[in-house]
Amino acid sequence: MLPMVLRDVISRFLDGSPEHEADALLRRGNSNRFTFVPFSLGPKNCIGKRFAIAEMQTVLLHLLPSYALTRTPASNLVPKLTGVTIKPTALPLRLVRRANA
Repeated sequence: MLPMVLRDVISRFLDGSPEHEADALLRRGNSNRFTFVPFSLGPKNCIGKRFAIAEMQTVLLHLLPSYALTRTPASNLVPKLTGVTIKPTALPLRLVRRANA
């Protein structure tokens, strides 16, 4: 899955032409979230989707023991109360390579 995504990114953004730069695309307002959908959508989506997700989880499972997750200075662990429920907030984390890895 990853090489297919990288091929698409490289062909679109790294060919050096000004109209394909990421900033130019953002300025154009390209807000269609279904522009690149590698597995299709709906009940009849790609049968390899679950395999690709399991494959990426396996890769992460093998990579993460070599790293430690640490909080950034911007991390705020105080929950934000908005009425009856607690609203989830972003939790910026940093990956730090472990010394023994």
